[in-house]
Amino acid sequence: MTRRKRELRKVEGEAQAKRLIALYRNAEADIVSRLQRMIDKYGTDAGKKPSVRLLRQQYKAIRQELKRLDAEGHQEAAAMVDKTYNGGLAVARRQLKDAGIVSGLAAEMSGVHKKALDVYSGQVQSRLSDLVTSAGRTVGDIYRQLQLNTAMSGAVAGTQTLKHVQDKMARLAEKGGLISFVDSAGRNWDMGSYVEMLSRTTLMQVHNAATWNEFAAHGEDLIQISYHTPTCGLCAPWNGKVLSLTGKTPGYPTLAEAEGAGLFHPNCRHASSLFIPESPEEMFGDAERLTIPEEKLTKYALNMDSERGRDKAIAFEKALGYNLNNYEDLISAVRGAVPNYEPESRGRNQYGDLYQTIVKIQGPSGKKANVLIGWIYKRSENEVRMTTIHVTDKEAKRRENPRA
Repeated sequence: MTRRKRELRKVEGEAQAKRLIALYRNAEADIVSRLQRMIDKYGTDAGKKPSVRLLRQQYKAIRQELKRLDAEGHQEAAAMVDKTYNGGLAVARRQLKDAGIVSGLAAEMSGVHKKALDVYSGQVQSRLSDLVTSAGRTVGDIYRQLQLNTAMSGAVAGTQTLKHVQDKMARLAEKGGLISFVDSAGRNWDMGSYVEMLSRTTLMQVHNAATWNEFAAHGEDLIQISYHTPTCGLCAPWNGKVLSLTGKTPGYPTLAEAEGAGLFHPNCRHASSLFIPESPEEMFGDAERLTIPEEKLTKYALNMDSERGRDKAIAFEKALGYNLNNYEDLISAVRGAVPNYEPESRGRNQYGDLYQTIVKIQGPSGKKANVLIGWIYKRSENEVRMTTIHVTDKEAKRRENPRA
């Protein structure tokens, strides 16, 4: 709901996510340790006959560990999604209440929210099961090769199989975990790092889904993306931007466009908040909300050496006494004057809504003169920015109820 750019927000569910990550990291470390002991005990010498029965017992124990991991992972994932979704829902309802859109904080969860909660829990649980299945294939591969080593003990083929298994274990030790997932970019993920990525991504996706569903349920279509630095190149263009959830509100980029460009990528930490737009006329009433680029004065309107700005610079010097040496005073004078004068709409172009204000200013010379200032209001940035400024003969029109 804020009219300012929001900083990154901590979301609910992080404690549950940490437990989920720890569960898989600990299980992975235990499984790798068991595999290494299997190699050390049953595969260190191709000339010795290892115990097939003990080998099978170790393999069965690891499979039981993976089965337990899958069951506990489902429980922890459901707890994480539930906590995160309800946290996002509570945030949305507080923002709606603060905006005066709802009168109280509803205690019950609607059918839309229950369905979304079930869908997200199922998605995370499915991906975790796929991860365990992939890890099981790695374990099974090692076990089968050890079995072959047992059957071929003493033969050349047995020695070659043993070397293959030892090479695989060396790669596991180097990576620090079971390589259980390869993404579309060819990157290898061990169990721990994959679950960490999945958890972080899920936290934001679920939190966002809860807030967006609740906003939409009350007819609110605009959100503002959190603002924080440093941020990645994919997210930087969307830092602090205002988006339309559905595309039904003209003048704003859509959530689909932002996501298509990379916002809310895996491991993304951006959040969003309810945005209630002000009219630009309201923003003109707050001097600090006005963006006045210094270069518009120093490189143009007060610069005698500027081919385009020379005439304006001469007029400012003659009428008011402003020049490059005191341009900051002109900025202060503009901020002080604009809230007292009526902004005039001048239409719209492809960049935003256009306005102008004509204000009366007293300059360093002691003289007074009217100054025309052009502005553009960019909806997606929630910003009123000065585009031009010059001395004018046109009359200034004061507000009936000035705000400053």
